[in-house]
Amino acid sequence: MNNYNILLITIDCFRYDRISANGYKINTTPNIDQFIKEGINFRQAIAGGPSTMAAFPCLFASSYPIMYGGTRYLSEDRTTIAQVLSQAGYKTIGLSSNPYITPEFGYDRGFRIFKDFVKRTRSRDKKKDFLCKVIKRDSSLWNLLRKMARSGEIKKGKGLYPSASEINQNILNLISENKGTPFFIWAHYMDLHYPYVLGNLDLASFLGYKPSVNDISDMLSKLMKEPSMFCEKEKKLLNAIYDASLSYIDQKLGELFHALQKFGIWDNLIIIITADHGEELLEEGRFGHGDEGQKTLFPEALIHIPLILKVPVSMYSGKKIDVSVSQVDIAPTILDMIGLDIPNNWYGHSLVPLIKKEKNIIRDAAITQRGIEESFVMSWRTNEWKLVYNAFEQRTCLFKIGSS
Repeated sequence: MNNYNILLITIDCFRYDRISANGYKINTTPNIDQFIKEGINFRQAIAGGPSTMAAFPCLFASSYPIMYGGTRYLSEDRTTIAQVLSQAGYKTIGLSSNPYITPEFGYDRGFRIFKDFVKRTRSRDKKKDFLCKVIKRDSSLWNLLRKMARSGEIKKGKGLYPSASEINQNILNLISENKGTPFFIWAHYMDLHYPYVLGNLDLASFLGYKPSVNDISDMLSKLMKEPSMFCEKEKKLLNAIYDASLSYIDQKLGELFHALQKFGIWDNLIIIITADHGEELLEEGRFGHGDEGQKTLFPEALIHIPLILKVPVSMYSGKKIDVSVSQVDIAPTILDMIGLDIPNNWYGHSLVPLIKKEKNIIRDAAITQRGIEESFVMSWRTNEWKLVYNAFEQRTCLFKIGSS
């Protein structure tokens, strides 16, 4: 077994097409671009689910969303990568900043250390649930309170979730405190997720002017109510917030990588940067990630995700792989790289044969699902086509990639 240290970085709502090295015309990601030059860029990686709860069983347990009773909880019948690595002697550490990937839903299983950063989110949700009992969510008073909350967060420079800087510091502290045994650290970043960490953003660089607090709070409040009614100025503001948020994450990842190099562990470190899912940014009058119910058609903005892998062997630096791979392939790849057997109840394939050119393809298509049992929607996506089957309506749609 190769005792490589492993760092799995997942970024919520991270779109493949917003990385500069992948063709985006705005310079959002200079540090990730450099990381791509040192690593392997899988340019046709597809999420197994269009939301956090649908995607993480794919990431952690190499199994699809509608299996094992669905995704409300991480079923104990799913074997997690943290369990496998912990049994192999790894110090397994999880840093969660998303309220749906916490011990409450079974996501601490297999981690020796699990840090849950979403207590503020729960406190906020309790207040919101209380208000729902006395105020209608479609009332003008509810909308006023939402706007006031957004304005307060913007003025105070606070976000709902911990910033990339805070996650970074925890990663570095934990590495310093847990020397001597190989580690597997998973860290989840929420800076690209609504309502964003606005106090960290340089919006003027992406807009050409500095928007007012009222402009931002009005736009963020409107997103949750009527995203199809946005004007071009509002769309530009939203996209600038997303790009500035990605630029901030990129800056912090650059700082993290520099610190890891100073620690002297960079050369023996496997790093994976990926997403749980992407994000729609009003291209089709929709915002968010897949809450279309049974009507979902899995747009590319949601399911085409970044997947960048740095391996200890430099001979693969700058490699680009353009065949279809899936989110369920990530965990098997990690185990294969360190020489551990892949569990029988995993459904992904190791990407190592692609990296070494032992195979030209490992799957005919990548599957994305949402729902449970017979109430589900799924897509079967190749590089050229996407077939969507809707079990609710017994309906099938075929899209050519680039036109959906």
